[in-house]
Amino acid sequence: MLNTALAAAEAYGLPRSAVLVFDEHETNPYPDLRSWRVLLSQGEGEFERVCDPTTTIAAYFTTSGTSGLPKAAMISHSYLIAQAAVHCEKTSALPYSVRRLTHGPPFHGFSTPIVPSSIRSNYPIYVMRRFNETNFISCIARFQVTETYMPPAVLMSLPRSPLCTTENMQTLKQIWVGGAAASLKSRLPLYEKLSPDAQINMVWGLTEVGWVTAGIWPEKLLDDSVGRPLPGFSISTAATDSDSPTPDEPGRLGELIVHAPFPMLGYLDNPAATAATFDAASGGFKTGDIGCVNNGKVVVVDRIKDLIKVRGWQVSPAEVELALHQHPDIIDAAVISVLTATTGVGAASSAHASTAGTDALQQQLAKAGMALSEAGTSPVSTGTDDTVAGVEATEAMEAVEAARAYVVARAGCGLTPRRVRGFVGELLARYKIPAEIVFVDAIPRNSAGKIKRGDVRAWERTRFPAGEDEAAP
Repeated sequence: MLNTALAAAEAYGLPRSAVLVFDEHETNPYPDLRSWRVLLSQGEGEFERVCDPTTTIAAYFTTSGTSGLPKAAMISHSYLIAQAAVHCEKTSALPYSVRRLTHGPPFHGFSTPIVPSSIRSNYPIYVMRRFNETNFISCIARFQVTETYMPPAVLMSLPRSPLCTTENMQTLKQIWVGGAAASLKSRLPLYEKLSPDAQINMVWGLTEVGWVTAGIWPEKLLDDSVGRPLPGFSISTAATDSDSPTPDEPGRLGELIVHAPFPMLGYLDNPAATAATFDAASGGFKTGDIGCVNNGKVVVVDRIKDLIKVRGWQVSPAEVELALHQHPDIIDAAVISVLTATTGVGAASSAHASTAGTDALQQQLAKAGMALSEAGTSPVSTGTDDTVAGVEATEAMEAVEAARAYVVARAGCGLTPRRVRGFVGELLARYKIPAEIVFVDAIPRNSAGKIKRGDVRAWERTRFPAGEDEAAP
């Protein structure tokens, strides 16, 4: 990392004297570079105050935004202060002493507020260099940690560790999970290791606006929502295409629009992307996420750009990935869209199926997405294999969109595509079952635990589906 930073500094004309080395764990290999500790020898002084914290840039956060291209979001002082304030709980309102543990990258929007808020509130906080399962669990037990933060990948892998026992996890009271979706079902295994009064809080947010929703003590989220809007935030929904009516009503799916107290000031040197990101009518931030608001809680289905249309039916990769993670022999999984040649339906039939499927799916997700135990929910009927929404298929061969799952299986488990599909078929409607299964060694993820879907899509022409009864390596 240091060599990369030096190359970047040279490319932009930054002198080496401006580069400080964090040499706490490793020796500084360059005698001409100063240690970060020189910052501690400058004495004390008043904080530099800005005239308008709302419009003054404090940081640049990198993000792909909703278009998928790298951008630098201009973050104001007020944004950072407001986000930290959310984490400065009143100690008197909590029935436990706050002691925090974090392993997330501090430059990521999910982690940024945690350390400043802890210092401001005088809460002890322990910071890990990077996540290590053994060290993480050891720190919880050793330091009697009561609050921690993690991505869904850690949430789902942690209960499988032999060290994750009730005894080691008994002090935890609140866990915040963010960065990707995590259903109630995926949270239950970890709940079994926690004390009865502990709660796992889902978090939904974006770099451009920060944390937007979360579970808030003492309300335990026992559904598939991501909690309620945090103070100062409000959520609305908008149609995802010009032909649909505005769906801004309870339980109706649409693109989630965030109205934040201090959103980003825009993308650096990218006015076009900035203009496209904010809603012209309301000024709200267009998240690119499909979801709904019901009874004050927010349900996020998936990213608009990631949705897969299978024979006219919309399939959420995140939902399929969560189902795959329930299998005891599946360590990790990623689902993408691929084109495959198959016997398909005629153009008119496809159009009809698309309309019928979208409406039915909206109704299903608006109900089932809120509570697993809610009565009256049932899977959408997909018809027979050669029928889509009651329209008979023609025999013409055509390239159609299908779901492909890349699966990391436990070594020697003997898992096959047939068994994977059979398992997923017990949890999801038939049209959501991946058409293709590819076994891989690992799923590429970024430092925040998000799947690097661009890297996964690059595998399409180099990694191919396994045979129905071909066991995972």
